[in-house]
Amino acid sequence: MNKKQAMTSGLLAAALGLACAGNAAAEGFYFGLSGGVSMPDLPSKAQFDEEILGGIDAKSSLDDSDTVWGAQVGYRWGSYVAAEVGYVDMGKSQYQAVPTGMPLHASVRYLSSGATLAALGILPLGERFDLYARGGVYFADTRVRLKIKDLDTGESLASAEEKASSKDLFAGIGAAWNVSPGFALRVEYQRYFDVGDDEKTGETDIDLLTLGVLFR
Repeated sequence: MNKKQAMTSGLLAAALGLACAGNAAAEGFYFGLSGGVSMPDLPSKAQFDEEILGGIDAKSSLDDSDTVWGAQVGYRWGSYVAAEVGYVDMGKSQYQAVPTGMPLHASVRYLSSGATLAALGILPLGERFDLYARGGVYFADTRVRLKIKDLDTGESLASAEEKASSKDLFAGIGAAWNVSPGFALRVEYQRYFDVGDDEKTGETDIDLLTLGVLFR
């Protein structure tokens, strides 16, 4: 074998090695972590004012977004299909009010978390980038907590909590940058539909915008 043949053989071997590495990265198990912002479609501050205070003048606020985090374990079949199981914590949204001239503080907290099960359809864009869409089921544990306390003493004057377990649909779209065969970065938008129970906690859509990392 002359020098040119040896170089050609070496290049072919290297190309085959890269192809095998790419296939290994495309198929198999992976683990992911994600974090971002949750935005539930809650009633407006004016609606909370009316329902909680009944028209009493007060200084009030509504924080209807919070930090969300999640974890996923998935398996990818070839280039186009994957499935994931995971867990997501939507964080806490809160309404607060202090009635004028009264040493009282009223708050309503909305929380939701639970397991997820999803299927993904993937569109590879070259070797480094993927676009994908997902759909699945969210096994939600949703809670709404009402609390009224005395600002002078810090004593709780009244409290109530409603809980609901529900199975809710969700969908999302995203993009992934395959930094290496063992590591990828994701950005994704998801919407969870009618989370909660209409008679207990009420039902609300929740939007998520997240960044994630995948380890293969």
